[in-house]
Amino acid sequence: MDCKRVQAAISERMDGEHLSHRVSDAVDRHLPGCAECSAFEGNAWRLRERVRFGVAENVPDLVEPIMSAVRAETASSSTGVATLEKPRTLAHSKARAPRERWDHPRSLAPIVAAAVVGAIVGSVVAGGLLSSQPTPLAAADVVRGVDAAASRVQDYSATFAVSEYHFAPNVPVRRFTVDVDFSSPEKLRLDVVDNTSYPSARITPNNLSLVVNGSRWSSSGPGSCGSAEVGCAVRDRPPFSSTTPLPTDLIVPVATLGQTEGLSALERGRISGRPAVRVELSYARAAPLFPYLRMGGTWRPYFPDDRVVLWLDARTYLPLRTAIYPSADPARRAWEEDHGLPTESPARPILESSILSFDRGRPPGGTFKVRADTPASSEGATALRLATVQTDAGFAPVLPADRGGLGLYRVVEMTGADAGSVLITYADGLSYLKVQESATWNGPTPYGGVTPESQQIALPNDGVGLYAPATPVLGRRISIHGDGVDVYLETNLSRKELVHIAGSLPLRGLPLPASWLASGEPQRIPLDRLADAVSFRPLLPGRLPGGYDLASAQSEPASGGTGFTVFFQQRSSDLAGATVRLHEEPSTSLPPASSAHQSVVEVRGHPGRYTPDRNELEWIENGVYVAIDGNGLRLPELLTLAATLR
Repeated sequence: MDCKRVQAAISERMDGEHLSHRVSDAVDRHLPGCAECSAFEGNAWRLRERVRFGVAENVPDLVEPIMSAVRAETASSSTGVATLEKPRTLAHSKARAPRERWDHPRSLAPIVAAAVVGAIVGSVVAGGLLSSQPTPLAAADVVRGVDAAASRVQDYSATFAVSEYHFAPNVPVRRFTVDVDFSSPEKLRLDVVDNTSYPSARITPNNLSLVVNGSRWSSSGPGSCGSAEVGCAVRDRPPFSSTTPLPTDLIVPVATLGQTEGLSALERGRISGRPAVRVELSYARAAPLFPYLRMGGTWRPYFPDDRVVLWLDARTYLPLRTAIYPSADPARRAWEEDHGLPTESPARPILESSILSFDRGRPPGGTFKVRADTPASSEGATALRLATVQTDAGFAPVLPADRGGLGLYRVVEMTGADAGSVLITYADGLSYLKVQESATWNGPTPYGGVTPESQQIALPNDGVGLYAPATPVLGRRISIHGDGVDVYLETNLSRKELVHIAGSLPLRGLPLPASWLASGEPQRIPLDRLADAVSFRPLLPGRLPGGYDLASAQSEPASGGTGFTVFFQQRSSDLAGATVRLHEEPSTSLPPASSAHQSVVEVRGHPGRYTPDRNELEWIENGVYVAIDGNGLRLPELLTLAATLR
């Protein structure tokens, strides 16, 4: 194919036209060897991303939302932009509000698209940029906006169109419809409908469904419950269970954008005619935005450092459009070969998700009905009333004076491994707070699953607690060991709010008892006592990456004697991955390889090993095995950190 035909095919493919396998394969073979066509494609995607050039997107019919606002408020608004929040006067209405749509009649699409193309070309030929340029935005503003938006969402329904590229050589693109329904605080339905025309009946469509209704939960679809094909269900579910979570980041990305670290290219602009916020982050960080990729079925893989571009409504922080772009990291090339993928250009998205419609009314009755034809297992939560907890559970719960502005939701007593503990939850919209308490916990680890190496922090009431940042399925957590009671707090509120809530409990957090750190278990120790705990001279960094502080240190039993691990965490970070781990123990050889992708490197004059999957650097120095790893730290940064060890 000549360059003119290739560039025409690129444009057609970007506009959603179906290319034959022969033409598509020819384009993909031509691009790596042609700088001109590769540049054309990259510039076209960047321009499309900036101004949303393509078949015109849906324009919302705002007549009904505007009239509803006029009827509900004495002072009318002229913004013309609907928000997720319902007028308070309609908070208990069971009628669903008309769904806003962003679609044009198909017959108009080519005409509007041609006008858009003409406007873009005109502005580029004139040598200028578009008249309305995006403006920079601080990451802290986004975090505050998301945090404020979370508690305002009471009822919500939306439909998204999702396109996935390079699933298989004979299935270059798959298209899905994703429907999301939510009613505060814990009713959610997520349906994924596979609209792909497969070349073989042997390929099972990825039709998936998840329903959460307070104490009940169900999932169905291929592989959604391990080997079960028909589905599975849960009863007696604890509030905001981490084993059966609510994927609410599809509505407002609270877990994804709850902290400032790792966010880039933040700016304000417009998308689909709406004021919007643009954010870039890594796929590893953005995983909660794509819960359907973990629900079951079969999906293409994504590299942890792939780039995610997210457009949010500037007023409601509703995700409007999301795209995943391949990382430019050279290590991705070997990863592509290992996964049978073609060479993927960093300029072309490999997954796109765009909102088609949404409404703010209460979803209709029956939306959140959990499957009754599937045997349900129990998660062991028994409902209690707060007033009778002392009688029913045998101890009086300690209640925080500050609850982050959230209202009481559910109180349950746990059985099984957590037998005798009481879980009290507070919620509003998407925001939640869990306070779980036990009067019988006896270690040897912190209560609530927070690890001993977590960061010890001072609380406002002069006590201490162990803090653990959020993960894709867990909120920010604090474990407190008190006199006669152990408390675990978890929330998707900010770290600052969580610390203040923990400090408002009527108990003083104490250091972990020495008896909990039994022989053979890791033991938390001060950094200046490491040399006394091990038989070798510890190597410690003389300089840390910007913004990192010591979180904790612990001695650990090892095969050749006693070793240690030191954890460094980003200052004031809420990001679980923002931790650097330094481990050392006596050894004369590296442990067996644990990944198919590792490379030999020289570290401080010694042969070493780099594992990109774990962001880990390992080597042997003076009879000591040394390992440094940190999510987000690449080989040059790890080598720089290793060079500072003294």
